[in-house]
Amino acid sequence: MILPPDTTTSLLIRRMGALYHRLDREIGTRPLVLPDSTYFPDPFTSDEKSVRKLVRRMALHAGMADVPIRVKGIGNEHTDSCEKGANCCGGGCHSESTPDAEAAHGTGGQAAKAQSNADSCSSGSCGSCGPVPDSEMSEPRLVDLGDSWLIQIPTSEFGHDVALTTNIAKTLGLILLLDTLPNGATIEEPIDVSAEIAGTALGFGALLLEGSYLYSKSCGGPKIGRITRLSCGELAILTALFVARGKHKSRALKRHLGTTQASAYREAEALLLASRNIVDMLTSDPGKLACGNFSLGTSTSLWDRLFGTKRSNSNGAIPGGDFDIHELEAMLEIEPSPVKRRKPRAPDVVHEELRALVDDAFAESTKDV
Repeated sequence: MILPPDTTTSLLIRRMGALYHRLDREIGTRPLVLPDSTYFPDPFTSDEKSVRKLVRRMALHAGMADVPIRVKGIGNEHTDSCEKGANCCGGGCHSESTPDAEAAHGTGGQAAKAQSNADSCSSGSCGSCGPVPDSEMSEPRLVDLGDSWLIQIPTSEFGHDVALTTNIAKTLGLILLLDTLPNGATIEEPIDVSAEIAGTALGFGALLLEGSYLYSKSCGGPKIGRITRLSCGELAILTALFVARGKHKSRALKRHLGTTQASAYREAEALLLASRNIVDMLTSDPGKLACGNFSLGTSTSLWDRLFGTKRSNSNGAIPGGDFDIHELEAMLEIEPSPVKRRKPRAPDVVHEELRALVDDAFAESTKDV
C-alpha cells in the first residue's frame, strides 16, 4: 500500500474540503493539467523567456491570468550544450535513467530527468545537477511587491522540467492563498502543505505527483527523492479528489504518471469509489467535509481484498496516528516570505459568517486528535 493511514487521509480530505468551502468561487472549474503539448504548446528552450511563458501558461490554466505575476531567474544561467539524452549542470552531464533501468533497480518509479542529486566525482561525468532546495536559497521564491507578485526561480531549475513545473504549481497555489487571505488571517500550517493542496485544486495534481517521486542515478548509485512536501500517496488522495469532483477522465492522467505515482493514484481512486459520500459532499457541501462529517469506505482494490494490507506512514508530510494538529507547524522550516502585503479584497459578510462557523467546528473537532 502506498496510501497514508486513515487518520492522515481523513485530515487531507478535511483540508481539501475547507479549501473548497472558502475559495470555491475563486478556484472555479479548473482543467486537469497534464504534461503534454495540449496544455503546454509553447516551445521551451530552458531560458528565462521560456520560463516566463511557462508561468503565464500555468497561470492561465489556474484561472489566474488576471493576477499580475513577474518572473526572475536567480543565479547564472547555464547554456552549455549537452549531448542528447543527458542533463547538464555545472559542467557535468548525467544520462537520464530509463524505465528499464529503474526496473532493474527494483524501484518501480519513473525516470526523473528533472532532478539529479549526485555528488561530483573526479571523472567529471557527474555533478550536482538538481534543483536548489528552498532551504539553500538566499532569497524567497515568492515576493509580494504590493501591486504584483514576483516569482524567483533558480536558473539551475530551467533545464529540469519536473522540478520547474512542480515548484511553479506550488507557488501559484501559494499566490492563490495569499491573494484571497482576509485581513488579519493566516494560512494554515504547514504552508508548504497548504500550497500543494491549493496547487492540486488549481488542476496541477499530475505535475505535483511527478515531483513527489524522483528516481535518479549518481556516482553513489540510484537515489529516490521528492520536491514536494506531501508524499506520493498523500498527493494521490488529493488528486483523486480533484478528478472525482470535476468529473475528469483519469485514463490520460494515469498514462502520464510514473509507475509508482500511477499505482498510488489507482489506490486512491479505489478508496474514493468505496467512499462516494466524500465525493458528493466535496461537490455539494464541502463545509461538512471540512468538519469531518464523513466516513472512509473499504478499498475494493484487488490487492486489498487478497492481502488486507495496512497503509504505510513512511515519509509522510502529515503524520498519522495520535498527534496534535498544532504540531504540524513545526514541520515547516523555510517558507516564502512576502515583503509587503497588499490590501485584501472586501469580504463577503455571508460567506465570512459561514466560514467562521466551519472554522470553529473544525477547531473543536481536532482538539483531542
